[in-house]
Amino acid sequence: MMNVTKRLSAILAAMIMVFCTPLFVFAAGQTELRDDAELFTSEEETQLQAELDAFAQKTGWVAVIYTNNEGKTEDDIKPFANRYYADKYGKTTAGVILTIDMKGRAIDFRTKGDAMYYFGDGRVNTLLDDVQRDMKQGNYYSAAEQFLYYVDHYYDEGIDDDESNENIDLQEKEDNKFLYVVKHYGIVIAGGSIIVAVIVVIVVKNRYKHNGKAGTYDLKKNSKTMLTDKKDIFLTKHVSVTRIRSDSDSSGGSSSSSSGGGGSSGGGSRSF
Repeated sequence: MMNVTKRLSAILAAMIMVFCTPLFVFAAGQTELRDDAELFTSEEETQLQAELDAFAQKTGWVAVIYTNNEGKTEDDIKPFANRYYADKYGKTTAGVILTIDMKGRAIDFRTKGDAMYYFGDGRVNTLLDDVQRDMKQGNYYSAAEQFLYYVDHYYDEGIDDDESNENIDLQEKEDNKFLYVVKHYGIVIAGGSIIVAVIVVIVVKNRYKHNGKAGTYDLKKNSKTMLTDKKDIFLTKHVSVTRIRSDSDSSGGSSSSSSGGGGSSGGGSRSF
């Protein structure tokens, strides 16, 4: 009985720790300069990459500049950029990404994870104003430099608690379903688990309180077995199938979806 009680107590303690212990995730800074639209010279790419690396090392954030010709406009570049970042670096990993779509003539500045709270509405608009101006004038390298200047500057400035953050779109359930459940229903679940555990302990304790010393039954003396029939019964059937692929089975790839699903993010989009 003592062993049973100890095991149940250990299980109960483990359940409490699951719901009461915070989770910590550490992510090292990463950088990416992807110039699919070929806006920068090799010298400019070298300089931008060096600045991205320095910023990531300083902040621990992900820092990305991504140019393309996907054809995304101001109306749909946000989910495209958000999904691109989430697929490569994670939905909640802190970082910033500047996406430039030359075909759709749109730009998007996106913040993720802890970085969202460094860029209130005023800061986002200031950054986008200058990037948009340079893009309209065809100063693509200068636009990228403006992005790098402002993210570094506002990081140094720190979080501005007095600024509004309407640009942040929180998707807690999508970011991490487990943490969402714990945050919103953790107390109820933990309380219910404790009640169930206590009931189980009481039931087990009452059931085994005699510890086998009372109410014994002589099975050998009071039982008799006679084999009268024999039958083979197949309980399960397993079939293994190996598919032989042919040339006709192959199919072309598809582009990444831009319908959302990238989790929480902040920032804004502009046309140029």
